[in-house]
Amino acid sequence: ARGAELSVDCAICHGDDGLGDEDFPAIAVQEEAELFKKLTGFKSGEIENLDMSDFVADLSEQDIADLAAYYSSLPGK
Repeated sequence: ARGAELSVDCAICHGDDGLGDEDFPAIAVQEEAELFKKLTGFKSGEIENLDMSDFVADLSEQDIADLAAYYSSLPGK
């Protein structure tokens, strides 16, 4: 439930369904562990992406885990 609440900001680019578009990647089709790794990478700066770094800057590790669990549970197309 918490992941769904946090996903409001993600939906701005990745869409309500997490399937993205030609400009933004689909996140609903990714594995939970991979999403967690990417989000923590954006937060730590290990993966450079200014837009994503800004979005994850204030997320806790639990928030990131909740988002990863939420998006990996959505049906991909």
